[in-house]
Amino acid sequence: MVNPLATGLFALNDSEQDFGTVVIDLGGGQSTAAVIHDHKLKFADVDQEGGDFVTKDISVVLNTSFDDAEKLKRDYGNADSLAASEDETFPVTVVGKTEPAMISEQYLAEIIEARLTQIFSRLEKSLSAAKALSLPGGIVITGGTTALPGVVELAQDIFKQPVKRFCAKRNGDSSS
Repeated sequence: MVNPLATGLFALNDSEQDFGTVVIDLGGGQSTAAVIHDHKLKFADVDQEGGDFVTKDISVVLNTSFDDAEKLKRDYGNADSLAASEDETFPVTVVGKTEPAMISEQYLAEIIEARLTQIFSRLEKSLSAAKALSLPGGIVITGGTTALPGVVELAQDIFKQPVKRFCAKRNGDSSS
């Protein structure tokens, strides 16, 4: 089974699969967009960037290790720079420095938002070309990066469609 189809069948309810929904999976290494309609995969596109690229951007811009950047993304990250605070700061271990640098939540959010905007914009272009953005089911996003605050709102701004988050739970239930 093709991975985007498997993700769609797992993440979407019966009506969403029937009437048509776009599923965007923000994986670590890449992002995929799949159109599920009439319970079939009608279109798929792959963007070669995913959540690891967000982490790499944080690492490069803040001159910190990849592991530290991942921790910063998880602990302080936000995909909406306007919702993040300029006054809330946290220490960042900088390579080659003995003292940590203090970084604001807003600056970290600007880094995250920039990469996610690039990914979503490329997917929006391919989905628009396939005329897939007018389906009744809207867009469902999934993947680890979607746990960041502000991701749903950023996706709604770019796709101009209703967006909901799907998070798999250990017992197989989902939430949005």
